[in-house]
Amino acid sequence: MLSLQNRKTLFAALLICSILLTVWFAAAALPFFAFIFAASSIALLIIFGRIARLLQVVRLIRENQILAVPAAWLQENDPGCTCTEESIVSTFGAIIGSRVFQWGQGGLGGSRLLDIAIDRKAITLTFGTKAKIAKLTLLHGLTESEAAMQLQEKFNFETGVKAKLTGWSLTDPPR
Repeated sequence: MLSLQNRKTLFAALLICSILLTVWFAAAALPFFAFIFAASSIALLIIFGRIARLLQVVRLIRENQILAVPAAWLQENDPGCTCTEESIVSTFGAIIGSRVFQWGQGGLGGSRLLDIAIDRKAITLTFGTKAKIAKLTLLHGLTESEAAMQLQEKFNFETGVKAKLTGWSLTDPPR
């Protein structure tokens, strides 16, 4: 999030400089240069807006996190897996390493959280659209079935997707 904040600050500074140069070249009666810097100001404004929106989504995900784990694997449509250092799962999406995935925001054709499976070793989240599906495997470290059931209820309440518990029994002895 810090690098996004730094990028936002950098593009804000570049945008201000570009606007000032546009005004200066327009006042100096140099329309060609004024046009060039006006076009660059528009491009910088679009980039600044996208970064600000992404930063807002990251903040929303972090503030509403359901689960944060130190290790995760992301498998997209291609056969390879990507190992990441940290992942945060929220009602609104996931931060996987340095990538941000948002679900439930794109209308009918947007990305959705499709399935959640909790087993003894990991939690597997399946999300995406019909055309592009990704699986995120999170190592959770849960040892008791009660904790797994609480996590299942939390996912169901927060996301509306009922997690499937596999490998857990209700009669597990406390450890």
